Amino acid sequence: MTEEILHLVSGRAAALVAQDWAVVEVQLHPRFIYTNSQGKRLARAAYVDFLSRGPLRWRKQWLEESSVVHVEGTAVLHGVVVDDVLINDEPHLLRFATTQTYVRVGDRWYYLTGHTAPIDDQYA
Repeated sequence: MTEEILHLVSGRAAALVAQDWAVVEVQLHPRFIYTNSQGKRLARAAYVDFLSRGPLRWRKQWLEESSVVHVEGTAVLHGVVVDDVLINDEPHLLRFATTQTYVRVGDRWYYLTGHTAPIDDQYA
């Protein structure tokens, strides 16, 4: 199961780089909610709109220090997400703590909720 979740995460990262928003959207549960590092909550449509029209353009994204906990039809990923992005054509390397919840519906996993937060290096 862990490999299935990590496969979804890497597929979404590749879709961000390719700007393939349909691939991102198909992974999202219809009741998807994302809370960004500034505390703004985005439902499914608003999240896809932010990705496709927002200021970030991904060059690469990857996970560090990740782990996945499974309980019945739910999987929760904890880790550090690293975004190598362009913001207004300027390169930035951003690191955030992330928690992502996935639910299994039938034979598929869907991304249900996500949250990113600044990393306090004091506790690293």
